Amino acid sequence: MRAEEALKYFQIEGAVEQIAPFGLGHINDTYIVRTSEGEYLLQQVNTQVFKKPEVLEQNIARVVQKFPKLFPAQLKATENRYHLIGQDFCWRMQAFMSDTYSPNEVKSEAETRAVASGYAQMMAAFVTEDASNYELPIPRFHDLNWRLEQLDDAINTNFSNRLEGSKTELEGINSFRWVAEKMDELIAEGLPLRLCHNDTKTGNILLNKADKSFAKVIDLDTLGPGYVLNDYGDIMRSLFTIAPENEADHTKIVVRPAYLDILKEEFQSLLAQKLTPIELQTLEFGGLCMTYITAIRFFTDYLNGDIYYKTSFDKENLVRAKNQLRLLELMKDYVD
Repeated sequence: MRAEEALKYFQIEGAVEQIAPFGLGHINDTYIVRTSEGEYLLQQVNTQVFKKPEVLEQNIARVVQKFPKLFPAQLKATENRYHLIGQDFCWRMQAFMSDTYSPNEVKSEAETRAVASGYAQMMAAFVTEDASNYELPIPRFHDLNWRLEQLDDAINTNFSNRLEGSKTELEGINSFRWVAEKMDELIAEGLPLRLCHNDTKTGNILLNKADKSFAKVIDLDTLGPGYVLNDYGDIMRSLFTIAPENEADHTKIVVRPAYLDILKEEFQSLLAQKLTPIELQTLEFGGLCMTYITAIRFFTDYLNGDIYYKTSFDKENLVRAKNQLRLLELMKDYVD
């Protein structure tokens, strides 16, 4: 189904004047739709990745109705649903908030505080929810053991014959397998499952252009049961350095401790009385977990022939994996 056809099923105002690609998402395709009455965002969900769009509908409908101040208002499609779902397609739509922006690169302490505050507010709301009422759209999404199993399968298959030239990266990944063992220990000790966002990079927050304050949390595809340390850890990973994930010059991957201090302050101020002791004590370990998972996923996708993440140049997923391994080394020193 083309974007022009999908639009017919949503309750928008005005005549359509323009449809154009929008944003830098790895997985889904997003379009800005301009009409005579306003602007909207139309998104085509990648059903090769999100194979159960009904789960997206159930999860997202529940949180946007229960916590409307935290998330952008979604437009209804047919049958009073937020997603237009058919065989091999899934579309959704929301109003475009032109007075906001998404900080893919956080460059100031003010932006850092707003991002940290927004995600802390979200988690403070989510701890009131029963995680068992939600389903993970991608099963075992942050399961380190599963990600390592996928990597081992990719190594054994060596589908794209790329293993021989990437032994150094494989050694780096193997040297951090203790992170998965530590995570297993924490779960055995009673780390609680919570409703989580599960993709808390800085680009999934909207800030107000006028004063850089928090506006909304976006990109709820991965919403479902998880661990607070993973949500915290992905924010930490995003704030740790200004270098993008595909930066090949590792001298540019430097720590920003002031930003990490702000993140810690915001979470402690809103969540110190809401989380359990084991959650509060392991927040920064989440940075190691999420950086390790990200390195594994990039490297696995590289070995499999770049079938999951979009790439813009040759060996980009290998560059990304190297980048995250360097970040992991720096983060270990910081957490220790």
